[in-house]
Amino acid sequence: MKIIYKEMVERMGNRRSVKAKELQEPAPSPEELTQILTLASRVPDHKKLVPFRFILCDKAGQAAFGELLAEQFARNHPQEAKEKHKEAERQRALQAPLLIILVYQPVLGKVPEWEQQLTCGAAGMNLLNAVHAFGYAGQWLTEWPAFDAGIHQSLGLRPEDKIAGLFYIGSSDTLAEFREDRPRPEPDSVAIAWEAWQAGKR
Repeated sequence: MKIIYKEMVERMGNRRSVKAKELQEPAPSPEELTQILTLASRVPDHKKLVPFRFILCDKAGQAAFGELLAEQFARNHPQEAKEKHKEAERQRALQAPLLIILVYQPVLGKVPEWEQQLTCGAAGMNLLNAVHAFGYAGQWLTEWPAFDAGIHQSLGLRPEDKIAGLFYIGSSDTLAEFREDRPRPEPDSVAIAWEAWQAGKR
């Protein structure tokens, strides 16, 4: 007997990202966060390598990460970095009640790295869906910190590790399903029959 989880379908259909600067208190409780991370980690994972880590930043952690951003920005732009620029970087980390840094941490020589990257990306998407399912909102961003070697070094990352995203999480005063949605691809624009694909209609 086929079971359709209508609430799950509805929630997946109305998920929206909410801008980090618009997110408010509260963040998920410790108990809710444990459940959210459990759901986020339920992803396809060849050989069960778990090539990802979640760095959980409460307000103290966000402030510390913000200082790293400010210091690295000043190193990157020694002639331009004024105090207002450094303060903007501090605030970048403090935009939302909770910040989770998703780190891609591959296990070399076991499984093709591309497959491990997909696993990490799936964990990021599951994280957003789980946050939404618990009635919270979030935004997945990268921006310059995700690609900066100095930030990677400050976080103790290996050369092969990457920051897959900064996840800003909190509450929204307007339910995500009632926010204006951006254009989404129609199935016909992204799903192509085998015969059409082979005929070059891509």
